Amino acid sequence: MRIFEKDFSEQWTNPVPLAKGPYVMPSELLENISYREALPLDTFPVIEDFEVVLLPKSRLLEDSWRKEWGYYLGFFSQQRGLLASFGLWGHAVIDYSQDFTPLDFWDLEQGWDQVIFERGEYVYVLEGDIDDYIDGYHCWFRVRKERYIEEWEAALKVARQIIKQKDET
Repeated sequence: MRIFEKDFSEQWTNPVPLAKGPYVMPSELLENISYREALPLDTFPVIEDFEVVLLPKSRLLEDSWRKEWGYYLGFFSQQRGLLASFGLWGHAVIDYSQDFTPLDFWDLEQGWDQVIFERGEYVYVLEGDIDDYIDGYHCWFRVRKERYIEEWEAALKVARQIIKQKDET
């Protein structure tokens, strides 16, 4: 689990976007199995070196509560770089005192959407722009479920420690 002190100016994208077809709300991808089954899941690249990392607050919006402790969560690959942020710019609300691993998650904000779901031994991540029906999801990949869970647990442990230290000062 890494903590980065520099921000990433660019995010990795797939060479070919994953077409959305007729637009489906992120929540529908989770609730309706036929939408997920229509995705070409076998073509999703496997990110073997997947990490959940902490990224610096410089990318956060000014009114974000995360500025208080200075980091947000991101998905990273040593080979590919920054894959995605968890939630829009890392703003998904998480109760850090609870166990939390997003296996069925979606977020939707002003022109942006993200879907995370598990199927079999993998967790799938899709990220795109809502208004872009033609180009589709610009970031889509899968990671082994075991690694995904281990990475989340490690990142949350560190995040809780940082928050605890900030609260004690």
